[in-house]
Parts: sequence; structure tokens; C-alpha cells
Amino acid sequence: MDLSLQGLSQEDRDLIRTRYGLFTFQPGSLQAAPIQVVDAEVPGFLKTVQVAGRHPEIYRLEHRWRSDRLVAYSYEFAGWYDYQTRRGELAVVKSSGDLLHRAVENFLRVLTAHWFLRRGGLLLHASGVVREGMAHLFFGPSGSGKTTVTMLSEGDLVLGDDLVGIRETGSTYEACAVPFRGLYREPPQTGQGFPLAGVNRLVQDQRDFLEEIPPSRRAAEMMASLPFVMGGEGASRALEITGRLANAVTIRRLHFRKSPDFWRLLAPAASPA
Repeated sequence: MDLSLQGLSQEDRDLIRTRYGLFTFQPGSLQAAPIQVVDAEVPGFLKTVQVAGRHPEIYRLEHRWRSDRLVAYSYEFAGWYDYQTRRGELAVVKSSGDLLHRAVENFLRVLTAHWFLRRGGLLLHASGVVREGMAHLFFGPSGSGKTTVTMLSEGDLVLGDDLVGIRETGSTYEACAVPFRGLYREPPQTGQGFPLAGVNRLVQDQRDFLEEIPPSRRAAEMMASLPFVMGGEGASRALEITGRLANAVTIRRLHFRKSPDFWRLLAPAASPA
């Protein structure tokens, strides 16, 4: 998906280019779909819901489809992208600085998740590490150890510590980096895809071992880590794609104790299930 963000200051363009690294291009070098960034002219779109005696809600992001138009909105932004006309607009509460960059990134995350889905792939809430030319993915909720795994993989190529793309290539699958990252501050070093060795559901434990997941549970566990696509019409498509992936690739629970020793369980690369 080649997108051109229009209406930004030169300073903000430079900051976005620095953050997204090799995923950016010089203006005019591609036939990119334009997304016009404008001032929202309202104080916000979603309001924080807080119940007395409870913690404030976790960051909320809503989206819906209107024919071929994907609409996404949160507290500080609302935007749409039309897959038919390849045009879009992003209204931001503040048109520069941190709020702008957070709005741009969250909007692009939604578009990217559906872009992969529409092409038979997935955007997985996972970290990805390439060892000996094979990609190992590690998924699970926040705090399960995705970033820790990347830090324990010194010398390996890190695809990301928060989101990784999965795409089908003929009868196999490969993993690739996307522009977005969590605590791992270095931008991805390559846009190349790597054959998928296995997908591991992280479980922090006192020792390292692999646990088989029953075939009936493999897709379900992965689908809990698919952001932005599990509501509405995207859910059935995600279920279909995840089911095919679960039948073609090894998916297991990896119990680990925050030590690089877990790699002994994964090498040589796992064979398909």
C-alpha cells in the first residue's frame, strides 16, 4: 500500500520519514494514494469512558466499513480511506507534534491490517526474529514478552517487537516487517519477506519448554492477537485465513524464563504441523 500524506509541514514530514525509515519514499517517486491531513476543528471524536472506582479505559479505536470505504476514529483523530478510489482524509485535533504523529500511526495501523487481510495475509500483534534465514514469530498480549524476546536475540535480524506482517506466497507463508514498532526503537532494517519457521504463543514461566496446542485451538489463539479486523465483516475473512495458516505452519506455546536459552527449543527451524 503506497500512501502519500498531504498537508503536513516540512518538519512533520521529516520526522515521519525518520521514524518509518525504509518504508518512506521521496515525493513523486511512486503513484501513491493521497491522504489529505486536515485540522479537525473539534476538540475530539471519542470521549474517555471512566467508571467510578475503576481505572480509565485502555486506548480505544473504532472502525467500520461503508462499502469500500474504511472509516477509523479515536480520541484525537477521524479518518477514512476508500479502496475503490484510492483516496482518503485524516482529520486531527492538532495538526503538528506528538498528537499528529500518534494519530497518523494509529490510522495507518488500521489501514495496514485491512490491507494485509484483503490480500490473504495478516497483521499479527507479535514480535518477529529472523535466525538462519527463517522467521520466528512470538505473539501474545501486552506484557507477555514480545519485546523481551527481541532483546534476547542478539545478532539476529529483528522484524519488529509489536506488529509483524504475514503473507501467503504460493503454498507457503512468509513474515515481513511493517513500519510500526513498540518499545524496540530501531526502525526495521529490511522490507524483505522471510519463510515462516513457526509461530509461538508466549507464556512466561520458570523453565523453557514447548507445549503443543490442540488443532482446534490454534486459530483461536492467534485470532486474539489480530488487531483491528475482528469486528464486522473482517472477522470471517480473518478466520478463514488464520485457519489455513494454522494448518500449514507450526503453532505452539513457548514457555520461557526470560533467557536466550529458549532458542535451543526452536533450532533447527520447526517443520510444518
